[in-house]
Amino acid sequence: EGGFGRATPPCEGSFRRAKMVSTARDRKPAATAAPSKKGRAIQVPVGVDVLSAAELEEIAGGGEPTEIQMRLIYGLEHPVGGPHRSCTNAADPCKTNHKWNPSCFGGLGWKMKKVTPKGDKAQDFHPTATRGDSVPFGGLRNLGATCYMNSMLQCLYANKPFRRTILNLEHEVVPEESTNNTRPLEELRRLFANLAHSQAKTYDPTPFVTSLQLSTTVQQDAQEFLKLLLSYLDDKLVSCAALQENVRSMVKDEFNGRYCYCTTCVVCGQKSKVVTPFLELDLPVQGMSSLPEALADFLKKEELTGDNQYQCAACDTKVDATRGIELIDLPQVLHLHLMRFVYDTKTFNRKKVMSAVTFPKVLDMSQYCKGDPKDKSKKKAKPPKNQNGAAAPPPEEGFLYELEAVVLHSGPSAISGHYIANVRDEESGRWWRFDDEEVASLDEDEFFGNEAGLAKARKKRKPKDAETLEGQVRSKEAYMLIYKRKGAQDQAASGEDFMPPQFEQVIRDESERLVEAAKAEETAFGADKRKLGEHEIIKEEIFKMLPLESGNDGYFVPTRWLKDWIDVDPITAKCDKVSTVDIASNESRPDPRKLGDMKVVSAHAWDKIVENYSLEEGHPILETKLLCVASVKAECKRRHDLAQESTESTILKELFKEATPQSGVWISKAWWKDVRDRKTGGDRADPDGTDVVCSSSETLPEDLAAQCKEMRQMTGDKSKRRLISHEAYNHVKGKYGIPGFPFGSEPCIICSEHEAMEMENNAGLKQERAGLKAATKTLWSQLSVKLVSGETYFLVANSWIETFFNYIQLTDIKELDP
Repeated sequence: EGGFGRATPPCEGSFRRAKMVSTARDRKPAATAAPSKKGRAIQVPVGVDVLSAAELEEIAGGGEPTEIQMRLIYGLEHPVGGPHRSCTNAADPCKTNHKWNPSCFGGLGWKMKKVTPKGDKAQDFHPTATRGDSVPFGGLRNLGATCYMNSMLQCLYANKPFRRTILNLEHEVVPEESTNNTRPLEELRRLFANLAHSQAKTYDPTPFVTSLQLSTTVQQDAQEFLKLLLSYLDDKLVSCAALQENVRSMVKDEFNGRYCYCTTCVVCGQKSKVVTPFLELDLPVQGMSSLPEALADFLKKEELTGDNQYQCAACDTKVDATRGIELIDLPQVLHLHLMRFVYDTKTFNRKKVMSAVTFPKVLDMSQYCKGDPKDKSKKKAKPPKNQNGAAAPPPEEGFLYELEAVVLHSGPSAISGHYIANVRDEESGRWWRFDDEEVASLDEDEFFGNEAGLAKARKKRKPKDAETLEGQVRSKEAYMLIYKRKGAQDQAASGEDFMPPQFEQVIRDESERLVEAAKAEETAFGADKRKLGEHEIIKEEIFKMLPLESGNDGYFVPTRWLKDWIDVDPITAKCDKVSTVDIASNESRPDPRKLGDMKVVSAHAWDKIVENYSLEEGHPILETKLLCVASVKAECKRRHDLAQESTESTILKELFKEATPQSGVWISKAWWKDVRDRKTGGDRADPDGTDVVCSSSETLPEDLAAQCKEMRQMTGDKSKRRLISHEAYNHVKGKYGIPGFPFGSEPCIICSEHEAMEMENNAGLKQERAGLKAATKTLWSQLSVKLVSGETYFLVANSWIETFFNYIQLTDIKELDP
């Protein structure tokens, strides 16, 4: 039982009262497998299989089973030397439950230190509508296909300077944002205020979505949404003259960088530069294995030669040149877009690049801002300035960036999938996963869920390679990487988040309502937890009482109920009443055929179970001292009959082996098929084998039918007969008494003569019908006529016309009703 290997029969005499007799068993295995000391499986007899063949035959013949036989059958006594003793060994209980032993409680909770409810829900209180102390952040409701927006908003909210600048905007100085009164900036302030100050577990961003006129059924690109949103906010803040300068330039100071497209003439060295601001760097990942590799490819120089030469203004001719991107200024917050969505030239559709990319938790950008390393005259790109205009830190520090957030896109398609955001809390340093409404903390090893993290990578690689993976993360789903300059300080980021006055009362009232609801929920949870604790105490007490000591009386309990009792719901601690009807016989006693579905417990354990959980009304109490003798005798008789039938089947197959004997006896073919296929009971086509006797008397006149029945001659229908050997017929006649006719016997004379007359009459009828068919050849066209005034017409029944045409078409109609 439970995968210990292929079952093998026990050695002769391995059990005191059990012998496995192949002719006295069902076709399906009657014994179940148990582990042997060598790890292989042996056969454990259960139920009436513990009886020897002689004992089984005696009880099947009407004998009464003894008390020791009854206890062996029900598993209350065990054969000497059997594996049952391991099931009741308290020092070494079974790891899995053995159905063949009603005293085995292994795998059901027997000898467990304590049965604890599944999940941490039963240990700590988690409110359903409020955040609670363990999760300080709120989620955003997914309105259908808005996961891309939710993930980017959570990343922006985690940026303190950005969040507090938005919250600190005065309501009066925020300009009207459109003529139709949609105010995205105002709704963004409302959203941030709720995430910062509300106790609600989830905020509904419908007002913000409506203000931007976004479709909630079409998923958009998270990177494009972020770029458009920041561009929009930058335009609105810059256009508001009433704001302070550092607030108006907040988006540029925090997120904007600059790079240039630089073309250099290899002849004179003159450079042509086109400076471009950027909100993110679009890095290729196809064919790339790491972020440094993608950055190097992004900044790679392109050689302009041959037909692609550059027209140099200084040389006034086409010359060879190099062209590439050079970083000029880096922002406080660096957005790196991993371009996983690419155009497939074979299918002419977008596809997703699923290759894994390794990226560091601390990124040194200095090596990417030096320009061409061969040109010593080039200087490093400028590190970003602080928002308050303070001098920049030393270059080696100004180019170090720390990973703050990662936006992941799950799914193999470029046109669908799901976005989530892993964000680092600046204050605590902990990582959190924002999956729409769900917010959960992440351990370091769970940094990217089911993706390969540091610990897993270190185990798979050699020790020397593991060192190079320190501080690295590998992901197949990372789509946006957000880095923040290490050591950046900002005055706006200190203190607490500002509460906009116009939202304060609504948020406060809603929070108070949710807190009161959470308190009531926690009170109910405490009551459930106390109830659960009481249930655990009762359970532990009953567990100690479960085993039935040898010689004592006990009670049978369904195994299914015991499992449900152990796995009781940890919140409600509600357990169903004990139901015994499924393991009871028709005599309301334990059914020996269902021993695998029941366990025997002590009387003390039974009393405790009934006291605390009750017995279903009308269900029988199944005691070990009231075993079902009638069911045991019926089962023994059934097994004995099956064994006899199996033996008889073997004999008949040997006797019927000769397919077409040259001489022998005709018997019923239907009966022969039933016996060959071993059909049992009343479903046999010809249980008496009388098909071989002429049964055509129903087609004869009454006087001839009486004679045919009295004569009992062989049927003339060859499809109802089967020829078997004399030896086979002597066996079946003596055992079953079926009729038979020797080879060469004439079929029924009366039926044969009657059939000959019928054939002659049928020939006359066919000739008559053929004549009628020829005579009425034009009748088909005359059935439908147009009524003419003054003519005489006749009405004929449709049914007669149909019968007439069937008759002349030689269908099975003996004669035509006039």
